Amino acid sequence: MSKVCKLLGIKHPIIQGGMARVSEAGLAAAVSNGGGLGVIGAGAMSADHLREEIRKARSLTDKPFGVNLIANSHSSHLSKRVDVVLTEKPAAVTLGAIDRVDIISSFKEAGIRVLTVVSTVAMAKRCVQYGADAIIAEGTEAGGHIGTTTTMVLIPLLYDALYPVDVDVEYAPLIAAGGIATGHQMAAALMLGAEGVQIGTRFVCATECNVHPAVKEKFIKARDRATVVTGKVPIRSIKNRLTDNYAEISAGIADGKIDPGELESFESGKLELAMQDGNVREGYLMAGQCVALIHKEQRAAEIIKEIIDRCKGQIGYIDSRVNNH
Repeated sequence: MSKVCKLLGIKHPIIQGGMARVSEAGLAAAVSNGGGLGVIGAGAMSADHLREEIRKARSLTDKPFGVNLIANSHSSHLSKRVDVVLTEKPAAVTLGAIDRVDIISSFKEAGIRVLTVVSTVAMAKRCVQYGADAIIAEGTEAGGHIGTTTTMVLIPLLYDALYPVDVDVEYAPLIAAGGIATGHQMAAALMLGAEGVQIGTRFVCATECNVHPAVKEKFIKARDRATVVTGKVPIRSIKNRLTDNYAEISAGIADGKIDPGELESFESGKLELAMQDGNVREGYLMAGQCVALIHKEQRAAEIIKEIIDRCKGQIGYIDSRVNNH
């Protein structure tokens, strides 16, 4: 029972990543029923669609679940999505791509826990200052939009920067994210100072996840060099024709042969093209480097149990090795 479990009212300190076009009510409810915190990814949803998904999740589970919002001034329909969350009151929100730290107080006043996804020490400190209940530290191994610091380095950096020496003092717990898919990785994150983990990529291959079957097949077949990073605002995804074309267009823009506006139109709709339509050659297959560690489709509850059992076993193994020396 970690501080994260107490904060969110969950059994296991596992947060499901709020992935746009992936994390719908069925997956979120399944993760929550399995003992973690399921999260609805609202990034591509209209306000009405988000309301429907929250209510659907509530009909599928009596456990806490959350909603992920892109808390950025440039995010379309943010204010409408915020209004829906404030009205429907899920247990928690996870906020990504943050530049609107001012909205943290609105959720807290409504009794909603606020978990902020950060990739730098400066943003973590700012979120804590504005009242974030927990910090999700996301390393560059993650899928989708990423920062530049690895999870292995980011977690201890934030631990040293944020946590008081006096453990009796109230503080926002640290949750590790980015490239985590297994129990021994979770054990490593806890050793680095985290009190829980956020996992996205592995839950794409949960039975309850409604992405196209071709996407799950692509994830399961992925190997250690499957992902690449593209864009000025970096995005990690599985290498395919889209990422190759992206590189060609970017080179053409740099040479002055292609109008920069073409890149925006080229990217439009590509995440839905893969995740919903199953075009795994020309759509965005956003995935973390841990995709190489996924070998089969499983129910969400089975994934959670496997991770927790392996984590406990690994910690016990490390403890025995230390004591034997």
